[in-house]
Amino acid sequence: MVSYISSGPIVKVAHSKPSSRRDGEKEMGTVAVRNLKKRQAILEAAYQLFRTNGFERTSMSAIVAVVGGSKGTIYAHFGSKEKLFVDCMFSVPEYSMARMLEGLRAESNDLDAQLREFGESFLRLACTSEVVSVRRLMISEAQRGGVGRMFYERFQTFQQELASFVSRWMAHGRLHRADAHIAATQLRLLLEAEVIDPLLLCATDGPIADVDVRRMSSRAIDTFLRAYAPKAVQTTEPAPQGAPAQFAPGG
Repeated sequence: MVSYISSGPIVKVAHSKPSSRRDGEKEMGTVAVRNLKKRQAILEAAYQLFRTNGFERTSMSAIVAVVGGSKGTIYAHFGSKEKLFVDCMFSVPEYSMARMLEGLRAESNDLDAQLREFGESFLRLACTSEVVSVRRLMISEAQRGGVGRMFYERFQTFQQELASFVSRWMAHGRLHRADAHIAATQLRLLLEAEVIDPLLLCATDGPIADVDVRRMSSRAIDTFLRAYAPKAVQTTEPAPQGAPAQFAPGG
């Protein structure tokens, strides 16, 4: 307590000690780090169990047995087993997807280069064994507790960013103006078109070679650019409907 003398009675004003405030902030930071580490440990343990045993045969008790703590701690972090499952599955591609979005947000005057860099990164990620396994597992469990819808909704952030990228280039006149969300979906599906079925159905002879990833990505981007090339500006008015065709003399 610090005393100040005024024209009236002594007024005592309470101040927090600077060191106490710093100690409190430091403690809050320590707790936050500890919570993040605990959350990550739960994700890693649950991911391995879900991949090995599937959703139904993985219990919260089994996760606790690996990571320690209690089921209450898991529910405090994730809310439900379904939410934990989706977070586990989405954590696999999340970092790589974030890096791709950084590339899409970057200022550039070279549409072709940006598209090709994105295409190779996206397809390379889609072909990894971990991502393929996650997609198989998500498809097999999609109807259970709404996990399919939850995963789909999580993916929409990435989809919207891709649509925003396409929309910017449409606004600059480098791509034909159309529904950017549909164009972004078509771009993504073109990139996977040659390889997604054999990957999901275990019909490949082994990992997809990087040279094949580059070739497939290049073909997909070529197709996308042809489909969304800016329309030629029409310089003459079309003939009225039903008007006779005009032929050049001697034609």
